Amino acid sequence: MVMALLGGALADRHDRRRLLLADQAGLVAGAAALAALAFIGSPPLVALYVLGALMAGFGAVQNVTASSMVPNLVAPEKLRSAIVLNFGLYQLTLVAGPALGGVLIGLLGLGAAYTVDAVSCLAIIAAVWAMAPSGRPARPALTSRSCARSPKGCGSCAATRRSWGPSRSTWWP
Repeated sequence: MVMALLGGALADRHDRRRLLLADQAGLVAGAAALAALAFIGSPPLVALYVLGALMAGFGAVQNVTASSMVPNLVAPEKLRSAIVLNFGLYQLTLVAGPALGGVLIGLLGLGAAYTVDAVSCLAIIAAVWAMAPSGRPARPALTSRSCARSPKGCGSCAATRRSWGPSRSTWWP
C-alpha cells in the first residue's frame, strides 16, 4: 500500500514511461531471482519474504503508473471507455493470472513458471520502450475567470504570485 502511494507521487512528478520501464526491470529482476531460487531448491524463507515484498511493491507502482498513463494515450472522448477497459482487464488478470500460474506450475514446475513471468515482463518492457515519452500531465490552462473564482487566485498570473507567493500544490510541482 505504501508503494502504491509512493508510485502515485512518482508518476505525478516524473516521466511515466521511464518510471514504468524501471518498474518493469525491477519485476523482471524479482521474477528471475524467484526462478533461480526455485531451481536451486529449498530457498531461505527470508529471501522469499523479501522478494515477495519487492514484487508486491513493484506491482503496486506498476498499477498506479500504468493507470495514470491512460488519459495521455486516448482521445478525451474515448477516455471513459478506456478507463473501464483498463479496470476490466486488471480484474481479469487478478483471476486469470493465478489460474494460469497454477497450470504452468503443474505442467512445467515452479522455476519455469517464474521464468515465464520474467519473460512476460520483458515483453512489457519492449512495448513500453516503443511508446513515446509520456511526461507529466499538462497543467490545465486557467483563465482569468477561474482565477477570479478562487479566493487565492490561480497562482499563474504575476499579480497573484506577488500577493500570495508561489503556488503551493500537492499535484503540480
